[in-house]
Amino acid sequence: MLPTVKLFIKFSRAVIQLLTALLRHRASEVQTAIVEEPMGVSRLVDLLHDTREIIRNSAVLMMSELSRAHPQIQQLLAYENSFQLLFDVIDVEPMESIVIEDCLYVILNLLRKNPKNQQLFREASLIQRLAVLLNSFLYGREGEQDLPQRDFEWQKQKIANVIFLLQVVRSLIAPQDNSQSNTHAAQKAISHSGMLKTLCSVLLSEIVATVEVLTEAIITVAEVICGDYPNQEYFSTCSLATDVGNRPALIVLLLSMNTDKQPFKLRCAVFYCFLCYLYDNEFGKTKNVSKIPQLLLLDEQ
Repeated sequence: MLPTVKLFIKFSRAVIQLLTALLRHRASEVQTAIVEEPMGVSRLVDLLHDTREIIRNSAVLMMSELSRAHPQIQQLLAYENSFQLLFDVIDVEPMESIVIEDCLYVILNLLRKNPKNQQLFREASLIQRLAVLLNSFLYGREGEQDLPQRDFEWQKQKIANVIFLLQVVRSLIAPQDNSQSNTHAAQKAISHSGMLKTLCSVLLSEIVATVEVLTEAIITVAEVICGDYPNQEYFSTCSLATDVGNRPALIVLLLSMNTDKQPFKLRCAVFYCFLCYLYDNEFGKTKNVSKIPQLLLLDEQ
């Protein structure tokens, strides 16, 4: 009986891999055939329920190809509960697993420039699951006995996973890709989830992250606060404790632009964050920015 089961698993995986290859090289034709099959998308999503990791993980890779550049399939995948199923897969994987990157890539495909899917995502309270996942990456999962990851060098795959997570967040709020109403709804949900607070802690070096993660986190914070006064106001209250007192987050970031040692991309991210803080923020322009030259001079003394 056991050899038969193994043969079935190998056959199932081979079929999924064949479909993945066809989607990669003949995406339009295969996607059309799947849409025309009444239960086509539903049956493929069912593979995410499979308890055998080799089948489930192959299905995630297949969905990364299936979900590309096809709004109708993206909509069908969202209606088939794909978001929740992908998060369930993420929850059982180690933080350094490449499977997490694959799952986040599918989620990103389903959300980017797709307002209906973004609305479903918000209404299902999945922004909260993103916030929990971000905390798990930074501090470890609840109940884990290991020391926080801030004390150790980040593995390359963990870096990739966090960057993909932040790109998922940005797909909900990027001003060039979303309507103003969708953006503001997502900004509010992100703030309520506690994710903005967590991201600001990354910016203020409470967590030792890589330059790549820090750059993406700065851009994410920028887009969370852009044009949203409550979030801009919260950002203006964040500070870093130093020997000479508390230093506002805005000053911490601007000082990082004042050195050639910082990568150019990081300095561009800081400038973008500064612009987003000022955008549609009259109070920030008149009250806070006027103090910046004095604070910078004091810091140099």
